[in-house]
Amino acid sequence: MEWIIAAFLSLALAFSVLGWRWERRMRRPPLTRTPLVSILIPSYNNPHLPDAVASAKALDYPKKEILVVSEGTRPKVTGVQLLHSPVRQGKSRSLNQAVQKAKGEILFFMDADTVADTDTLTKLVPWFRKGVAAVSPKFTVRNRTTLLTKLIGLEHQFISSLFKIHMSFGSLISFRGCGIAISRDAFLRHGGWRETVIEDTDLAARMVAAGDKILYDPHAVVRTVEPDTWAAYRQQRTRWGRGTAFSFLTHYRFYLKNPQFSLYIFPYLLLFLAIGGFLLYQTSLALPAVSLYLIYTLSIREAVGLLALLAIPLVATYTGVGASVTAASITHFAIVTKSERTSLKDLALTIPYVAVFFPMTISVYARGALSAIADKRNRRPELDLRRW
Repeated sequence: MEWIIAAFLSLALAFSVLGWRWERRMRRPPLTRTPLVSILIPSYNNPHLPDAVASAKALDYPKKEILVVSEGTRPKVTGVQLLHSPVRQGKSRSLNQAVQKAKGEILFFMDADTVADTDTLTKLVPWFRKGVAAVSPKFTVRNRTTLLTKLIGLEHQFISSLFKIHMSFGSLISFRGCGIAISRDAFLRHGGWRETVIEDTDLAARMVAAGDKILYDPHAVVRTVEPDTWAAYRQQRTRWGRGTAFSFLTHYRFYLKNPQFSLYIFPYLLLFLAIGGFLLYQTSLALPAVSLYLIYTLSIREAVGLLALLAIPLVATYTGVGASVTAASITHFAIVTKSERTSLKDLALTIPYVAVFFPMTISVYARGALSAIADKRNRRPELDLRRW
């Protein structure tokens, strides 16, 4: 089982070196000009909207306008432009319409359950130059009050580490729409938000496939409210899994040719295939062969007795592989996220994260992905607002 641990550790060290080298060399350009930034906040009956508006007003960037794009109940907000529709059109359509009214050279999209640090725009704007379509801040959990939201916080640390690795290749290949700064020119040139389940991943793929760059600044921070119940979490991640599948099916040529995607997906995929193949070999080949031999040479009663005894080393094999995979995964996660961790408590949480949270997340994503494949096959629309 040593090869399992060695493989996970080798991946962790390789990823860590890539991220460390990029972060060490990262130098934010000076803020030499201050173009107008339009802050667009979409909301559908969101109770956190007042906090998002207050956060947008508190940003220390000197030239900004704030547009609240609301659907459903008319919100009570002041000091901002309110674009309200009592009929739900969907986030993508509403924001595309709002961009036509926005005047900014840079568009900063911020969800209604998100707040930004006061210097976020001041740190993001200097990165915009020729060829840069968008700049992503680091996103963290605003409501780390339950075990679930703390585990999601660890996930954010992992994603931030992966973003640093992606930047070693010059650009991200995705971003999260809860807080993202986008060049107005690039946004319009690439057709804006599509009406799909996760419009941010889709737009990012179109940008990078066309040769534009998406940059990352881990020192600009936005904080978003995450699901604090398992039911809400399952609903969110099922939707994300569904949207990720649609995005991959649409842009699979881009993803399969992209070095970041290959670097992240293929080593893990090969590793899990190797582990899975080893376990399948134990049951699919070894156990049936031994069973047939014993039944042929002995009585059924004697064969059952011997197979019961053989189950002991088989369980030990599974336990050994499971223990090796779990221990190696925890160590891998701890190494990759080292630069992002803020406390020893986070390190202790890596055990339930790897042993429980991550497998549950994968299963929920898989459920959403399978539903997307079924919808694609049956030619159903990607986005059905009645489901979200």
